Amino acid sequence: MTEATRDALISRWFDAPVADVWAAFTEPDQLAQWYGPEGVTVDRDSVRVEPQVGGPWALTMVVGDRRMPLSGTVTEVRDRERLVVTDAVPDGTLVTMTVELREEDGGTRLELRQGPFPESGSAGAEGAWEQAMDKLSATLTR
Repeated sequence: MTEATRDALISRWFDAPVADVWAAFTEPDQLAQWYGPEGVTVDRDSVRVEPQVGGPWALTMVVGDRRMPLSGTVTEVRDRERLVVTDAVPDGTLVTMTVELREEDGGTRLELRQGPFPESGSAGAEGAWEQAMDKLSATLTR
């Protein structure tokens, strides 16, 4: 029997314009500043992002001396509104990340969905994304 799966879901409001939040996901210098949970950095030289269908969305996360490459492909783009990336996580499973942005209360509402994950692993993904969103918020206010 296969384990049940579910997506990690994150909703976060940022006191920043949609254009700034979009740039944080699509510009390599910015993505490298915040991506990953606490204790994780991103090797800036590894970041390749082309926000167009078929373009790469790749980076290498670093924890101590451990390197974790992520290599995805952009499958859908609506400029400053929706970005969909499919990538293979280290165990080879295909995972889709969908980022949707909209103006809300003078800032930006971000809705992020990533999965599928095994039911037992989705909470870990959500926790990691919550930490990454905290880093993104700090980056956007600089």
